[in-house]
Amino acid sequence: MSTALARNRRFVRFAAAMVVARIGTAMAPIALAAAVLDVDPAPTGLAVVLAATSVPQLLTVLLGGVLADRLPRGALLVGGSLVAGVVQSVVVVRVVTGAATVGRLAVLSAVFGAAAAFRMPIEQAVVPQLVAVHQVQRATALLRLPVNVIRIAAPAASGLILAFAGPAWSLAVDAAAHLVAAGLLVRLGLPRLGSGRSFLGDLADGWQVFRTTTWVWTYSVSGVVVVGLYLAGWVLLGPVAAARYYGGEHAWGVVQSGLGVGLVVGSVVALRLPMRRPMVVATIASTMFAAPLLAVGLEAPLVVVVAAAALTGIGLDVASVAWATALAEHLPAEQLGRINAWTQFGELSAVPLSYVLVGLVADTAGITVVLQVSAVLIVVGSLVLLAVPQVVKLGRAPVG
Repeated sequence: MSTALARNRRFVRFAAAMVVARIGTAMAPIALAAAVLDVDPAPTGLAVVLAATSVPQLLTVLLGGVLADRLPRGALLVGGSLVAGVVQSVVVVRVVTGAATVGRLAVLSAVFGAAAAFRMPIEQAVVPQLVAVHQVQRATALLRLPVNVIRIAAPAASGLILAFAGPAWSLAVDAAAHLVAAGLLVRLGLPRLGSGRSFLGDLADGWQVFRTTTWVWTYSVSGVVVVGLYLAGWVLLGPVAAARYYGGEHAWGVVQSGLGVGLVVGSVVALRLPMRRPMVVATIASTMFAAPLLAVGLEAPLVVVVAAAALTGIGLDVASVAWATALAEHLPAEQLGRINAWTQFGELSAVPLSYVLVGLVADTAGITVVLQVSAVLIVVGSLVLLAVPQVVKLGRAPVG
C-alpha cells in the first residue's frame, strides 16, 4: 500500500472491513450448499435456495444505489453488514438445532442475498469519497488484491471446516465476519450527498445520466452479453464439461485455482498499468473472458484450460479496476451509487436468462459447440466497443 493511502485512516478502515467481510462471504457458499443437502439431498432443494438468494437482488441493488446518493454511505454499509450478520447467525442457529428446512433456508438466503446486493453499488461509490480522484485506480486495485487472495484460500478453509466440524461453523465464521465488518465501518464518517429529491426522482435521474453517457451505457450493454455468456458457460457448463472431459471435480478445482491465481496477478497488473485510456483497457481485458470457454470447447488439455482460466482472472481484475477508475474520474461522486446500480441491475438480470438459454441450447447443440460460440460472441461483444468514439477517446482526468 502506498504511503499516502496507508496514512488515510478511513481508507484503511474500509479496506479492513472489506477484507474481513470477504473472508466470510468466500467460505459461506460451500457451507450453505452442504447445509441444504443435509436437509434435502435432492438437487431441487438447493436450486430453490440458490434462486431465492438471487431473485431479490434485482430490487435491492437499485435501492442501494439510490440510497447511496441520498444518505451517508458508511451508515448504509453498516446497516447492510448488520443485516447480513444477523441473518447468517439465524441460519447457524437453525442448522445447529436441527430446525433448518429448505423453505426456511430459502427465506433467510433471500434476505441475505438482498443485503449483499444492497451493498454492491454503495461499496463501489465509497472509494472516491475516501481517496483523491487520481488515487482511485491504485486504491481499487489494492482493495481487490487481498480479496482475490481470500478467494483462493477461503473455499479450501471452508472445505476443511466442513469436513471436520460441519457447515454450521463455516456459516458462523461468515456471520461473525459481517458483524466485525459493521464495527469497522461505524466510524467511517462519510457525509451525506443527497439531492433532496424524491426516491423515484433520484432513480430516474440516475437512469437519465446512465442512458445519455454513451461510454457508460455501451459498456454496460456489452457487459450484459459478456457476463451473461461467461457465467452461463463457466458456472453452468464448466462443471459438466469437467466431469465429461477432464475427470470430474478434482480437475474443476484445479481450474478454479487457476482463475484465482489470475485474479491476484490481475490486481498486481492493475496497480502498475498506466491506463491512459481506461475504457480501451477495460474493453480489451473483457475479451479474456472468452479464453477458458474456448479452451474447454476445443477440449484442450487441462493445463491449457487452467492457463486460460488464469488469463480470465487477469482480465476480470484489470477490467474492473479500469471501469471503476473511469467512473470515478468522469462522473460526479453524488451520482455513482445510482449509476453503479443500473449497470449491476443489467448484469444481474441477464444471468438467470443466460442460464436458461445456454442450458436449452446445450441440450440440443452440445456443450462444446455452445462454449465455442459463446467465446466468439464474448470477443465480438467486447471489441465492438472500439467502434464507439466516446469509449476510445475517454482519457484520464487531470490530476489536481
